[in-house]
Amino acid sequence: MKCPTAYMRPLLLALAAAGLPLTSVADAVTERIDGFKANRRAIATIEDALAHADQATVAEQARLMARFAERIPSLYPPDAKGGFFSQ
Repeated sequence: MKCPTAYMRPLLLALAAAGLPLTSVADAVTERIDGFKANRRAIATIEDALAHADQATVAEQARLMARFAERIPSLYPPDAKGGFFSQ
């Protein structure tokens, strides 16, 4: 019996030859999860910075959150349903 990865190699080569991206949906899911976790850390950092009147840290963390927010729509499939996609 062939190793399962032996079947994947020709498929991946065919996709690459066709010019299709080899990234998976799992990559987008991982990026979303990591981004939302980073936002949670940023909020905690902002709360601490506000307590110490550290405006530079607040601004830096807010910029990081805004950058991720801009990417959110691209991290979901075009036909995604639910939440703000349904509006």
